[in-house]
Amino acid sequence: ENAMNRVDIANYTQLAMYQIHRSGGSELFWHDMINSIGEGLFGQDASSNQGVVHSNIISFAILSTFIKISSGKIRMAFNDTEPVPRDVASKLLSLELLLHFIKMWHVAVSTEITIYGTADKNPTNYDEM
Repeated sequence: ENAMNRVDIANYTQLAMYQIHRSGGSELFWHDMINSIGEGLFGQDASSNQGVVHSNIISFAILSTFIKISSGKIRMAFNDTEPVPRDVASKLLSLELLLHFIKMWHVAVSTEITIYGTADKNPTNYDEM
């Protein structure tokens, strides 16, 4: 069963990458990230706490959205002379939100490590990130 689980995870991951690189379709993208891919990746274990499963699915969908927005092409207006301001602003905001999420994740992991007895010997200065 472990081999089947790995194949399922690989298939869902491949589908997520396809959806991230596919252009357009934000409503379909969000629906797929929550209901098919997210549920497939995180909802398989019936013994897991449903609140934790739901939180993982939502976090996955949000991160996927940030990655999709920040990695897409910037459209050009006026005969390829100026970038579309909305595209630039969306990408910058997505990158900032992704950075914030990574910082918060690192803090949570560092705290968890400290609680379980292995303190982080080299804490990161988040003001420099």
